[in-house]
This record gives sequence, C-alpha cells and structure tokens, in this order.
Amino acid sequence: MPVPKTPSGNRRQIDPEFADMINVQDHCKVDEVDEDNVYSVFVSYIEIYNNYIYDLLEEAPFEQIKPKPPQSKILREDQNHNMYVTGCTEVEVKSTEEAFEVFWRGQKKRRIANTQLNRESSRSHSVFIIKLAQAPLDADGDNVLQVNSGAGY
Repeated sequence: MPVPKTPSGNRRQIDPEFADMINVQDHCKVDEVDEDNVYSVFVSYIEIYNNYIYDLLEEAPFEQIKPKPPQSKILREDQNHNMYVTGCTEVEVKSTEEAFEVFWRGQKKRRIANTQLNRESSRSHSVFIIKLAQAPLDADGDNVLQVNSGAGY
C-alpha cells in the first residue's frame, strides 16, 4: 500500500503527561491515496462558553501582575455559507498521537465547575476540528504545484 507523501519534518516525541491517555490502534490505514498529491492535517479546538468562543490552543503570554482573560473569537460565514471561527489556532499534526496530544492540551483549558449532579460539568460546548489539506505535486513529485488564485482543491 502506498504511503502518502508529506513534507519532511522532525518527528516529535509524545509528551509523557499525555502518553497514557493515548490508545491508538496500530492497524489504522488509509485506502486509495493519490501519490501525485501531498497531504497535511491540521487540528483546532474551540470552546463555546456563555455565548463566547474561545481558542483552547491559543498560547497567551502569562502576565504575573494582572493576567488577561482569553479573548473571544468571532464566528463568520464564508461565501458558500460555511461557518468558521476567525483567528483560531491551527496545529499541523503528523500522526494520530500528535492529534491526541493537541486534544488533551486543549482539554486542560476547558472551563469546568462542580454542580450537584456532576463533579466536572463543563458548562460549555467544545469542537475539535480536523482539516485535511491536499495539494498536487509536480511531475517529479518533489514540489507543490502553484495554483492560480480562484482555483481550489
């Protein structure tokens, strides 16, 4: 079975704090991969709390004197009537393990509080977004072809 081409990069070690939470099947596979394309996977994680949208992956600088609360993001609609959150952090992941690590990192930032019925009630809704990008490669299979503006994949 062909292995999809991905840009070269260093393989990161999984954070030991999350390693025991990740249980990925070794026999995951991808069918019908077009070897004339390159693929990238990006993940985002947002939380909707009290009618505000927060980026759970945003790295905010920590201020000891007066920490700033996270800034709410804006929900928009594109020309095809698809909804999206502007300014949301997208993290490129190279493996299922990396995607789970990003997910758990965002989980730690969710707002939770005790209620009489549930010890860790989230009081929010969260959305873990997975985006797959595909781009055609040149005849040598080394570089992404430049596409005219207006053309999409």
